[in-house]
Amino acid sequence: MSTPVPANWRPLITQCNTTIRQAWSELKPEYPLYTTTVNMGERSIFEDAWIGRMPKMRLWSGPRVYHGPGALTYTVVPEPFELSYILDMFKYADDGFGVFYPMLLDYAYQVRMWPEYQMRDLFEASGAWSSTASQKGMDGLANWSTAHQTNPYALSAGTLAAGTAYCTDFTGGGVSINSVTVGGALSATAILTLIEYMSTIRAEDGERFNIKPTILMHPSALRGEVEYNLKNMLAAGSVGYTTWGAAQTQVGATDNVVARMGVEPYENKNLASYTKWYLMDTSKSVKPVRWILREAFGMTPLTEPNQPIVVNNHAFAWVGHGRGAPAWSPAWLMARSGP
Repeated sequence: MSTPVPANWRPLITQCNTTIRQAWSELKPEYPLYTTTVNMGERSIFEDAWIGRMPKMRLWSGPRVYHGPGALTYTVVPEPFELSYILDMFKYADDGFGVFYPMLLDYAYQVRMWPEYQMRDLFEASGAWSSTASQKGMDGLANWSTAHQTNPYALSAGTLAAGTAYCTDFTGGGVSINSVTVGGALSATAILTLIEYMSTIRAEDGERFNIKPTILMHPSALRGEVEYNLKNMLAAGSVGYTTWGAAQTQVGATDNVVARMGVEPYENKNLASYTKWYLMDTSKSVKPVRWILREAFGMTPLTEPNQPIVVNNHAFAWVGHGRGAPAWSPAWLMARSGP
């Protein structure tokens, strides 16, 4: 026969569970700003099938030309993640509501930040998503690549076979395109050239995707530079704007062109890199990355007196797990840059 939980412990258990729920509801994760969440249902592998843009109308000269769809696939395997928290009865009794109790708030915080950290790891090829396989995008190439194919059907064994390529990785000081250095270290010129370049990326039909970057995601170390470039009404007169048009140097203060591009700053405090920044178009029906959710995090309190951990370890525990994975969306929705 089990011994009931002492009356003075019952309020603790109830309050701990209530506190976790309250903390959960008050935390505001930021990843939905650039992430589309997909509930994948009862499957072990998320499979995304897609086809390219249909060819555009052609001048009817000679016989008709018939086109058929060519399906492409992209798969993601959701992984299990767990978090377990234990509270020693005796240490808690000797401590009161001092050292140990606030840790329950941390439990809720870490659970809430689960997708946030996984997105960061996908961007930076770290943690559970550092492998070559997890870095491949929807077209089978690395998502951060200088050689994405505008027509993925022309890819042969991962090499360019036909058509033209586009770039999503401008780290290393930028990339020379059309005799212009695009991207590189954060600056007015780097931002403008990348905005303008992304708007020129074409689809399978040869026409442009009409990409319009809406968010510049950056680490905390670049906050000052980003605020200066995206929010100031005026810019320093010595800034030289070298874009697709003419290059010139303005003497004296001038209107800040970058601030009128409609790009909002987003400081991602979880980024590890001090120098890399990301330009995203979040205006489309699918955002630049996706969170594939197989099983939402669920918490189970192990607090009953007949449970082994209570009997054998004089402790209460709160355990939980979930299954999910970050995934790429079409590569042309986002680019990264840096020195």
